[in-house]
Amino acid sequence: MKSYALTAPSGPILSLNVTVLTHEDVFVNWVEPRSEDQNGIITGYTINVTRNDIGATVQIMSTTTNTYLSSLQPFTTYTCEVAAMTIEGTGPFSSSIIFTTEQTGRWLFDKYSKYNYCLLSYFRTIFCARNF
Repeated sequence: MKSYALTAPSGPILSLNVTVLTHEDVFVNWVEPRSEDQNGIITGYTINVTRNDIGATVQIMSTTTNTYLSSLQPFTTYTCEVAAMTIEGTGPFSSSIIFTTEQTGRWLFDKYSKYNYCLLSYFRTIFCARNF
């Protein structure tokens, strides 16, 4: 039977990944810290999400190694970091990942209003043209 020095994790989570899904939703997943860095049973995770333009940070708790973040602002840059927790405390945060949410159709129309027409998909501009 393995014994633990019951303290906060001494190492960060591994392989933090952020997948942008839409203009307001992302999926975040990671791997728990190495077993020798856990220092007890992992009871959950703290996820910090910072909106870079205004410096506002939201802290989210999770008991699994993934989460969905929703209601983010369109075409906005965020920073995400995650730390594991035991009953004794929170370990070090992971390296940060910077991501930008998708654009919205309205923003695209504003941006390309000089063109006579644009062919848009929900997420990306496919083609814009202007008659001369």
